[in-house]
Amino acid sequence: MSLTYTGLAKDLKRGSFVIIDSVPCKIIEITFSKVGKHGQSKVFITGIDIFTKKKYQTAILSTKMIEIPVIVYQEYELIDINEKDGFLLLKSDDNERKDNIKWNEEDEIGIKLKQVFEKEKDVNKIRVLIINVMDREQLFDFKIY
Repeated sequence: MSLTYTGLAKDLKRGSFVIIDSVPCKIIEITFSKVGKHGQSKVFITGIDIFTKKKYQTAILSTKMIEIPVIVYQEYELIDINEKDGFLLLKSDDNERKDNIKWNEEDEIGIKLKQVFEKEKDVNKIRVLIINVMDREQLFDFKIY
């Protein structure tokens, strides 16, 4: 499966994803210039890195193709949080274990997950949503069942 595909710059919208400087970003601001004397308008894009939250900007002609990352979400049951090495122990619906997702105790979602896990682990199931972008995976969200 390919990690990216291309799309027209003029078709991008706020909230969609794009590659800026080889980094997968979520678009937080997009503006379009008026058609200039050479007959083409530009698209000005501001995005935040999906993984680090760092801000990136670019400008491209509206008729040019731009790389868009393939985004895959996977849901797992949370079994445990290993505080020593910082990894989550997860189980898929077909009972396969996954233990290579790092838990970030400084990230807002990581802090909330830890608090909920301590309260709910013996009472309810916690399902985590993992985002996979360009062969990188990270905790994205969670739900209590």
